[in-house]
Amino acid sequence: MTTVKPSLKPGEEFPTEINFLVLEDMDNIRMQLVQDLKSLGANGDIFQAATVAEAVKLCNEEKIHFIISDWNLPDGSGHEFLKKIRSSKKFDSVPFVMCTTFNEVKNFLDAIASGANEYIVKPWEPAELQKKIQLTWASFKNKR
Repeated sequence: MTTVKPSLKPGEEFPTEINFLVLEDMDNIRMQLVQDLKSLGANGDIFQAATVAEAVKLCNEEKIHFIISDWNLPDGSGHEFLKKIRSSKKFDSVPFVMCTTFNEVKNFLDAIASGANEYIVKPWEPAELQKKIQLTWASFKNKR
């Protein structure tokens, strides 16, 4: 996967000064997500977790503004993590993108019904990741 910074269209904004949480158990994929976020302009903290337990701990200890999560994890699922954090007042509206290999409509619908803002299928292109984050962030900003 190549990391190419796509150009922004007028009026589009990529959230740069925010903290991301990347929940992904595969080291190479997690590092690719981090690299892509940085190449797209993210310069806040990018917290990384390989398990649901690590992600929950980070959510309790750090200021998280945006979450990108895998579905299949060694100690649970990103879908269960999503439902858990959506039940918390602190995280009930934090932007959340599910990033997974599952490309069935049922998984997409389950994630959206549980509170995911966007859904991206691996492997992704940087421009697709950028667009999903921008759409999610714009929706979040409009609710504030």
